[in-house]
This record gives sequence, structure tokens and C-alpha cells, in this order.
Amino acid sequence: MKKPRPGLVIALTLPILAGCFTNVALPLPAPAERENTNVKGIVLGEGENAERVEFDQILDVQWTEESITITGISKNSGGSEIPQTNRFSLEDVSAILVRTLDPNRTSGLVAVAFLIPIIIYTVIVNAQSTKGSQ
Repeated sequence: MKKPRPGLVIALTLPILAGCFTNVALPLPAPAERENTNVKGIVLGEGENAERVEFDQILDVQWTEESITITGISKNSGGSEIPQTNRFSLEDVSAILVRTLDPNRTSGLVAVAFLIPIIIYTVIVNAQSTKGSQ
């Protein structure tokens, strides 16, 4: 049996692993922790009327006492790859979005990507060894 090429394994594995991440809403960090926060977006407002502003790519984040300024490409930019600078008042921001590993997605993807093929392979090998012993 041939060994799979490392490039092919990486190309097939990365999209699966990328699907394990999600943006979660966290409370606004304390002023001392803001510079170390990996912001991927913000939540404006509270409850059902809350609006999520997410970014595909963030180039710069600047915090002040009253606002957060994000320069990047918004997910709702309509295919435009032109970075825009948006300033949001901290009074309007109820949470920040941070990219993190989603355990529910990870468990599902591990089951689909690894366990199911292993089970199928085991059944096929077991069936072939049973036929060979008869």
C-alpha cells in the first residue's frame, strides 16, 4: 500500500480543522488586557436586537477609553477586498468576538473524518479475512 503524500494529507486536513473553530462572544476585556485580545468582531446591542459585526481579515485594532477602531475586511463587504476602518463606541459594544475551538464541531468532525473510515476499514478487512479463512 502506498503512503499518502504529506502535501495531500495537509490539503485535506486543514479545511476539516478550520471547521472546528468558531467566533464566540466574550465580555469586553479590562483595559489592561485589551491589547492582547485577538478580536475577530464585535456585538452591538443586547438580546434579540444584537448585531454581530464579524471580519474575515483584521489588519489593525486600536482601543481607546471610549471606543474600539477596527481596520479590516468585513464579512458583509459583498466580495470587496478593500479594508475599511470602523469606529465603535464602547457604550454600544456589548461583547467582542474571539476565534476559539468549538468542542461540539471538533467531536463531530473527529467522528466523521477519522472514526467512521476506521470502522469501515476494519469491517472490510475483517470480511476479507473471514472469506480467506473459509
